[in-house]
Amino acid sequence: MKSELDARPVYLHEQDMTTGHFLVCYLAVLLIRILQVKILKGVYSTEDIMGLVKHFRIIGISERRYVNISRSSSLIDDLEKRTGAPLINYYLTKSQVDSIVNARF
Repeated sequence: MKSELDARPVYLHEQDMTTGHFLVCYLAVLLIRILQVKILKGVYSTEDIMGLVKHFRIIGISERRYVNISRSSSLIDDLEKRTGAPLINYYLTKSQVDSIVNARF
């Protein structure tokens, strides 16, 4: 997880900033582990989940049209089935992008 989150090195001069940085990193680890263990039942590794987070891309081509340029994966397919969000669609409307952002497990 440490290498996936890039939590080091920290060049913050104030103790409060350093503490806040590591709190955010800890919360990120906690949320990823909850997603990995509780929701996805340990089927996908931390690297799989972080890869999706880092490489999921949707590009706006107009005010109301978008293109999903993310690579397909079994994790994306699984999340689409669980949430009903159109994660594998190539062309997306604004409402579909909003449904991805607001997807619930």
